[in-house]
Amino acid sequence: MAAACLVTKRDLEALISKQSDSLKSVMARLIPESTDSLERSVNALGQQVASFNSCLDKTVVVGENFGKLTVMEAAVQSLQSQTITLQERVDDLENWSNLRIINIPEGRERGQDLTKFVSGFIMDREIPTTRGSLWPSL
Repeated sequence: MAAACLVTKRDLEALISKQSDSLKSVMARLIPESTDSLERSVNALGQQVASFNSCLDKTVVVGENFGKLTVMEAAVQSLQSQTITLQERVDDLENWSNLRIINIPEGRERGQDLTKFVSGFIMDREIPTTRGSLWPSL
C-alpha cells in the first residue's frame, strides 16, 4: 500500500499562514511597482492640465484685449472723422480770411483804423456773399 500522508490541521494552518505571508510580501512589492507608473502618468497629466490652464488664461487675456482694441478702433475712427470735419472748418475759415469787399472806393476809410471801418461798414449794410448774406435782414 501507498504511504498515507497525514496532514494535521495545525500543519495546514501553518502552510496557509506561510503562503499568506508570501502573498502579502509579493503584493507589497508589486503594488508600488505598478502604482509608480500610474503616479508618473498622473503627474504628467497634471502638468499638461497646468499648461492648458496657462494657455487658457492667456486666451482670456487676449479676448479681453480684443474687446478693448475694438472699442479703441471705433474711437480712432470717430476721431478721424472729427479731424476731417475740423480740418474742413479750418480751411473754410482760412478762405474767409481773404475776404474782399468790392465797390468801396479806395481811401474811403479816411485815416480811420481799417478794422473799425470795415466792421462799421458791414454792420451798416447787408453785404451779399456767395454763401448768402453775412447778416440776416431784420
